[in-house]
Amino acid sequence: MAAGWQELNSAALMAARSSDNAKAEQLWIRSLEQLQKRGQEDENALLVLDNLARHYVRVGAYGSAERYMRHIVEVSRRVEGPDSPAVAKSLVDLSDLCSMEGREDDALPLLEEALKIWEVRLGPAHFEVARCLRRMATIAKVAARYADAEALLRRALPIYERSFESRHAEIARLYNDLALVCMYQEKYDVAEKLFLREFEIWKSATRSKRPDIAKSLNDLAIFYHNRNERTKAEKAARKAIDLSIGAMGPKNLQAARGNNIVGICQATAGDLEAALDSFQTALGIIQDIHGEEHPLTKELWDNITRTTSALKKR
Repeated sequence: MAAGWQELNSAALMAARSSDNAKAEQLWIRSLEQLQKRGQEDENALLVLDNLARHYVRVGAYGSAERYMRHIVEVSRRVEGPDSPAVAKSLVDLSDLCSMEGREDDALPLLEEALKIWEVRLGPAHFEVARCLRRMATIAKVAARYADAEALLRRALPIYERSFESRHAEIARLYNDLALVCMYQEKYDVAEKLFLREFEIWKSATRSKRPDIAKSLNDLAIFYHNRNERTKAEKAARKAIDLSIGAMGPKNLQAARGNNIVGICQATAGDLEAALDSFQTALGIIQDIHGEEHPLTKELWDNITRTTSALKKR
């Protein structure tokens, strides 16, 4: 007797857990075909479609993932209703994929539709609303629409504060996001207060949060440099380097960022030899972990070229 859709789906999950991706894909496709032949594009089909879409994301086949995700939206509208939470979730998943591919213009309308559904079905103060607002803020930030990003984050913040304990890491991260978009608008006094509130929350953080704190220290260092407080900037960056190395070892992104910021501070102060050493240290780290195409790698090559040129003119 031929295996049913459930058996095929279970076998696909086992194959995926064993990293046999080709077998998992074939089994999920067969499972879906069985349901479609019976005209059963229902909750069961949504389960298999979701497994397939996530599988394609995991293996980097984003075109196939998007095709199945769009089909999930269609089936969800038909099965669950056009304004159901299931439709909102499928729209958010699809928007995340678009954002992952750098297609923010495609992602934003999906989030706007999802937001309307969440607000009507769950209420404007529900955590899903806040998560959607935060995603929309990220898109606005990428597009340099910092005032829009700030407004969205300020709408999300009170919902986060009601949803989590007062010193929860997610609240600290949201304060960091808000501080950065205020900094980009040169609202330095506001940004500083937000950074300080963030670090108040991090004071009670466990060891596992040290990478987050290192990232925030580097953000604070950039803030101080932008405000021409280079001593504070360098101090924060060096602290980020030490903290990140203690938590993740010598080869990590925040150590590279910190060394780059230290180099920028040194170059601004006229200590070009020390700056060049810092830039080269950062470059060695980022090349090892992210290669030549990472944005920080490209920035560091520019910094090294400018610093070397300035040294030759002395």
